[in-house]
Amino acid sequence: MIPILNDTKDLFAEEKKMYMIEAVQKHLIAHKNDSNSELIHHLDQLKQWNSLFDKDMIEPVYYSTWEYFVFKNFCTEMFPDPELKMKFMANYIVNSFFLNFYKAVSEYDDYKPEYCQGSCREMLTRSLQEAIDYLHNKFTKDQLVWGNLHMNHYRNNPFTLTPLKYLTDRWVSTSGNSNTINMGDYDVFDFETREFTGMYSGIQSEFRSFFNFTI
Repeated sequence: MIPILNDTKDLFAEEKKMYMIEAVQKHLIAHKNDSNSELIHHLDQLKQWNSLFDKDMIEPVYYSTWEYFVFKNFCTEMFPDPELKMKFMANYIVNSFFLNFYKAVSEYDDYKPEYCQGSCREMLTRSLQEAIDYLHNKFTKDQLVWGNLHMNHYRNNPFTLTPLKYLTDRWVSTSGNSNTINMGDYDVFDFETREFTGMYSGIQSEFRSFFNFTI
C-alpha cells in the first residue's frame, strides 16, 4: 500500500506533453526553425521524461512552467483580466479541456486561432521559449528541481492567519502534485513575483489550476 500512496506519476502530463511537443516540433519544421538547439534540447528532455513528479527532478519544473505560460497566453482577448482568467482555470475540468486542445493543435495547424490570437502552434512554441527564458534568467540550475517548488504547508492556527505564520508554520519539500496519488499543494499564481529560498518561502494557495499549481 505504501508504494501506491507514494506514486508520483501524472497521467494527464504523460498524455498532454506528447501533444504539446508534437505541435511545437511541427511549428519549428514549418518555419524552418528546427535547428533551435535550446528548444530542441528541452523538447527531447520532456519527451524522455517519465511524467513522475519526484522532488529531485528538473523536468516537472519545465513542464509546469511551460503550462503556466500557455495559460498566460491563452485567450488573452477573451480574458483581459489575467487574474480572472487564472481563477477561471482553477478547476479540474481544465485538465480535460487542455488535453483535447493540445491534441487538436498537434493535428490541425489552423485550429481555433481565436484562442491564441493567431496560430496556436506558435503560441505553444512561444510559451515554451518564455518558460525557458524565465527559468534561466531567474534561477540557477541547482535551484531548478521540483522539491524547491513543491511544498507541503503545515499550518498552525490561529497563527497561520497572522504575520507570525512565517515563524509557526512549516513548509516541507515533497514529491507529487494534485494529479498524483502522492499529493501536495503547489501554486504558480504569483510565479513571476516569487524568489527561491532554501525552503521556498511561505505561500498561501490563492489559486488552483488543473495542476493545482503551487509554488
